[in-house]
Amino acid sequence: MGFRIFAIGDPTEYIAAQTAEEAFNDHLTRAGRDYYKIEDIMDLPHDISEIDPEQQWDFWQEDGTLKQMTWAEFIGPDFVYTEPTLLCWND
Repeated sequence: MGFRIFAIGDPTEYIAAQTAEEAFNDHLTRAGRDYYKIEDIMDLPHDISEIDPEQQWDFWQEDGTLKQMTWAEFIGPDFVYTEPTLLCWND
C-alpha cells in the first residue's frame, strides 16, 4: 500500500502518509503552527492515531446518506499515494 492512515486533531482529519510526522506536517498546512503553539515540529502536542484500513466506518455519501465500508473501500483501488493527502475529516 505504501502509506498508512492517520487521525489527527480536533476536528479530526484523516490523512494518508508514510509516517505520523508526515501526516502532522500535512495537517499543519491547514491548521497552522500557531494553532498548536509549538516551537519544534517534533513536539507532537496531541494524539496521532493510526487507522486500520480494514476497519469499518460510516462514511457520508454525496447524496447525504451514510454508508458503512472499510477505509480501503472508501479510498478505492484507484488511489495512488504520492504525498501526504487529506482523505476526509470529521467535525
